[in-house]
Amino acid sequence: MGASLACTSTSDAHPVEITSIDLAVLKIKKSIQRLEGSIDLLERDIHADGVEALRKRAQKVLAMNILRRRRARCALRERLSAHVLRLHEALVRFDSARADAETLEAMRLGNDAVERIVRETTDVESVMRDVERLRHWFEAANEGAILSDADVEEDFAELVRSEATARVAAGEVRDGKAMDTAESVLASMPSAPSEIHPTSGASVPSGEPRRRVAVAEDAG
Repeated sequence: MGASLACTSTSDAHPVEITSIDLAVLKIKKSIQRLEGSIDLLERDIHADGVEALRKRAQKVLAMNILRRRRARCALRERLSAHVLRLHEALVRFDSARADAETLEAMRLGNDAVERIVRETTDVESVMRDVERLRHWFEAANEGAILSDADVEEDFAELVRSEATARVAAGEVRDGKAMDTAESVLASMPSAPSEIHPTSGASVPSGEPRRRVAVAEDAG
């Protein structure tokens, strides 16, 4: 991102100058689009995990495993969202630089500031590698559990109660009956084991899942 580029417009004789800031802004906007696409996919998968966990409610251990996977995806979504926020903040900083002619000139003469901001905010590749590793791991682990997490029990209870509330809103059942049924379902289910090991026979690649999920649980 060194020298500025100059393009001559065919409509007039005035050159259109593309500065280092213009190039950085373009790169950041592309990164935002890429990350937001991944967030949309995660949102879809998180919703699907919730639906699947409710469908598997009769198999408590399996439902808990699905919700552990859902929690890991939620944590990853939050990390990507935070990165998108930083990128938007960088765009604001560049707009401010454009508005300040003196700052803009300083940044054009020495691009250290531009390059520093870009380094701080556009390390999208490392974030996307995390997404890809986690996606491959979900596929390999299939229905196997990772680590025990007591909060998953609360996630499951929340899903069951939310489903009951939705049924009341849809007029399918009365309020009291729906909640009584939900509490009965929760009370009748056995507790999940405190530690569950993968059942699919899939190997854990280089210890990555345990480390990633530990980070995910901290973020959750």
